[in-house]
Order: sequence, then structure tokens, then C-alpha cells
Amino acid sequence: MLKFINFKILHKKNLFSTDILLNFEEKDINKAKFIFINSRLDNYNLYTCTEYSMTYETNYDEFKKILSMAIIITVPDYLLPKDPDKLTPFIMILIGNFQQFHQRTILFFNNKKEIIN
Repeated sequence: MLKFINFKILHKKNLFSTDILLNFEEKDINKAKFIFINSRLDNYNLYTCTEYSMTYETNYDEFKKILSMAIIITVPDYLLPKDPDKLTPFIMILIGNFQQFHQRTILFFNNKKEIIN
């Protein structure tokens, strides 16, 4: 099960956008599932708002079967809530969207595995 670890608003590199780092972890991931998840992460850009961009980094500990994912979502500043009270709900939506994408990826992997077997 995917576990949300934390988020961080990164130091601005660009005058017109903000990077938001989302950290996730999942346990009990075998190598085949890791390879599949890693190959599908590029598709997350298609799943998000077309005005956002996304980069990611994964770290897989094969011995412990733990996958760590750092997702950086770049949001244009004009889409980012200016009110601090609205920023956290906005980030919670980003977190939920990634969790939903990841859940669909796992379902796709499991269905694919069932068809092969």
C-alpha cells in the first residue's frame, strides 16, 4: 500500500512557477512490480493538469522490497492559491491524484499478471 511521507515546497528556481515535492513509500514491492511502476511514472504527466509538469526519482531497495518515490510537480504560480489556507487543500488534491494514479497502475499490473498466468 502506498504511503504518503511528506511534502515540501522547494526554493524557487523559476520566477513563474513553484515546485512541490511529494514523497511516497511502498513496501512489499518485488522487482517486476518496481520495473512496471517505474516505467509507468512518465504517464503521470498525461494524468495531471496539462499546465503542470512533473519529474520524479525512484529508489528501490530490493532486499527490503521498499520503493521510495519523490515526485516533483511544477505548478505555474497563477494556478497556485495565494491564500495560505487554500494551499494545503490544493496540495492534498495533488497527493490524492498521485495516489489514485498509483492505485490504477497497481490494478493494471495485477490484471496484466492475471492474464499472463
